[in-house]
Amino acid sequence: MNRSLFVHMTARCFAALSLVACTPQDGSGVVSAAPVAVTDQDLIDFRQDMATNSREARVLATRAREGENLSELSVGWYVYGVLTELSSVDPVLDEHFGSDVLFYLKHQFRLNAAANVEAIDHLDGDAKRMAAIRSAAHWALESLCHIPTGREPEAMQASQREMLAAALDSLAAALDAAAVTDFSASS
Repeated sequence: MNRSLFVHMTARCFAALSLVACTPQDGSGVVSAAPVAVTDQDLIDFRQDMATNSREARVLATRAREGENLSELSVGWYVYGVLTELSSVDPVLDEHFGSDVLFYLKHQFRLNAAANVEAIDHLDGDAKRMAAIRSAAHWALESLCHIPTGREPEAMQASQREMLAAALDSLAAALDAAAVTDFSASS
């Protein structure tokens, strides 16, 4: 995905995907998603964006399987865009990222990637309704854990490429599921 398309999609997502409201609960700091009216166009746009992201994940997976070492920059920007879109519809995920996905990725995620991937699986608040969204976030972060570098031995690069491709395939499947998530339903 070229950068101008990414910027356009991100801006569109911020504007069009404000589908849920954050409502603090009993002072515990836990945020839940309160359903709000979702226009047909909002839902169509979200589903199209998820389908586009799913196709891109499959393209990246294919490139990795064909032996290309995908760069941290290309996978990172792609993941940033996906996580931004996902967190725009899940206030608990947004809170987990500190409402700033880029800062989260550059700082918190880098400190302990594996623990941060696992943390997604343990988020509370509307977990059942947001299962597909959180699964996609999990696999997006997991893909960042397997970016090969040219400095590694070839066998390690091949192994990392295969794990990256598997994570991207799982991400694509989760994005397909997220595309049919009903955000207007209560948990």
